[in-house]
Amino acid sequence: MTWKLIDVGTKKNDDFTPDNSGVYVVVYRIDSGHVRADLIMVAGEPVVSYIGSANNVRKALMHLLNRLPPGVSIQHASYIGYELALASQTPNYVQE
Repeated sequence: MTWKLIDVGTKKNDDFTPDNSGVYVVVYRIDSGHVRADLIMVAGEPVVSYIGSANNVRKALMHLLNRLPPGVSIQHASYIGYELALASQTPNYVQE
């Protein structure tokens, strides 16, 4: 798989073929108001990374995760949104 960094303000091409290992999300603070979220296959490297405002990254990530089986639960979506917002507002952010 080829990794892609997608600026959510400019591009929406996030197609990839998931394997059966599952996925997880790692959130980073870039600078004031900007975050990055990496979608990582459990068995490998990041396959898609989104960068932009916390809200735009959240929207793009939820759009992608809801296309993967079994989708994303409301609780998981809330947690990811919380972490993205926290990352955008916390200078020395570390994901919990």
